[in-house]
Amino acid sequence: MSHNNISIAKGFDIIGDIHGHADALILLLKRLGYHRDHGHWSHPTRRAIFVGDLIDRGPKQRETCQIVREMVEADCADICMGNHELNAVAYSTQTESGAYLRPHSRKNQHQHASFLEELPLGSSAHEEMIAWFKTLPLWLELQLEGGGTARVIHACWDQESIERVSQYLYPSPQGMILGNEFSHELFTPEHEAFKTVELLLKGPELKMPEGTHFKDKSGIKRTQCRVAWWTEGETWAEVGIFGSRDIYGLDLEDTITEGQTILYKDSPPVFFGHYWRSRSSCLPTHKVACTDWSIAKGGELAAYRWDGEQTLSMDKFVSVSEDVSEDVSEDVSEDVSEDVSEDVSEDISKF
Repeated sequence: MSHNNISIAKGFDIIGDIHGHADALILLLKRLGYHRDHGHWSHPTRRAIFVGDLIDRGPKQRETCQIVREMVEADCADICMGNHELNAVAYSTQTESGAYLRPHSRKNQHQHASFLEELPLGSSAHEEMIAWFKTLPLWLELQLEGGGTARVIHACWDQESIERVSQYLYPSPQGMILGNEFSHELFTPEHEAFKTVELLLKGPELKMPEGTHFKDKSGIKRTQCRVAWWTEGETWAEVGIFGSRDIYGLDLEDTITEGQTILYKDSPPVFFGHYWRSRSSCLPTHKVACTDWSIAKGGELAAYRWDGEQTLSMDKFVSVSEDVSEDVSEDVSEDVSEDVSEDVSEDISKF
């Protein structure tokens, strides 16, 4: 059961970024003790929580969304919006001038291509999915029936930013959402609302020193790096997250002289995704846990089984690899793939 951003259950399974890897999701749900019945996956005593980023990169975008949506609508799960769902909304929304809130640049087209191949821009299936994305809350609080609270957000929990951005969102039974008539200021780089939602769903970043850069896992040149907001530090090595070893011109032992980092100091544990962690780096402190184990880059799909503990532990993680069994498809109802072809037949070469 969920209401006003609070999800209540006897136990929670917080599942990381899926990025279209529906087969891995099915296998993970099985290992967590979920069963498919009455058209959706469910657990007799536990509730699934998804940290967002259901889409882009992977081979089964629509199927992934349908599995999760069925669970949410059957009141067996909750989901936070990821930055990829946020980007998808902006990519499909035009301003009064006809421009899109997220430009259809070569980089943005490439990042979103696998989603648009299955749900072409302008198709009824695409419009319906975008409408659902607008109903996803930006954060959740978990409350165990027996006591204990925790927090879930896609990238970074910052209470001040949450309070600021709330004025641009709409309340719903699921939580604070974009809504149909969302403010375009949330996607205007010069506006405070944009900076705030970017912090929550994409995490804080620091500009690297002049003349330095790194290449991310997709080979894109970056001059800003993500920040480990869960730990204190003074050097780039301590707080910088580069996502690859292709770093140019920067001494990682140099002290950060400009900008500031955010440090989570509150008491409730926080679960998040987004950061491309692995088993060895997913629990940087006993209060924060990253469930994104890089399934879209050959890693694993992970979940944390939270039962109210305020000190998080590695033995509560469950994960599956990308190399999943081919027979998982038998557990997916036929209507998942039924008539998909008619929705993807449109020419998307213009994107």
